[in-house]
Amino acid sequence: MVKLSDFVAEFVARLGVKHVFLLPGGGSMHLVDSVAGCLRLKFTCNLHEQACAIAAEAYAQYTNDLGVALVTTGPGGTNAMTGVAAAWVDSTPFLFLSGQGALDPATERASGPTSSHTPVIFVPGYLEDASMWAAADTAFKAAGYRSGDITK
Repeated sequence: MVKLSDFVAEFVARLGVKHVFLLPGGGSMHLVDSVAGCLRLKFTCNLHEQACAIAAEAYAQYTNDLGVALVTTGPGGTNAMTGVAAAWVDSTPFLFLSGQGALDPATERASGPTSSHTPVIFVPGYLEDASMWAAADTAFKAAGYRSGDITK
């Protein structure tokens, strides 16, 4: 079995990405760990999510490669929106990755001891008009994985 975050890091590397701009956080810790463990990816840690997005956009414009920003959940994702919007307006090749907290279907709130009263902010909802979304199922199947092969 492959860990989902390892699959994502390998998928990004297979796209030809060499560099990821990120800000570690609780909601993206598995993704950050997998990016760090992927020998084909280098990363730069920033001090704010907006810096990640703007750095990834500038990197993409300068190198003509795909710019990648990885931030944590909720407000971490919304902090990156200015850079994401700038990349969209300039037609800059850009991949935005955000962690996502677990959702309790009964309450539609984040689950876990520290987040029981925190609503989950679904970042993709903010980006629907500015991006094209592919189902994760499609990517997994295209890579030859079955849903049972992916672990948390």
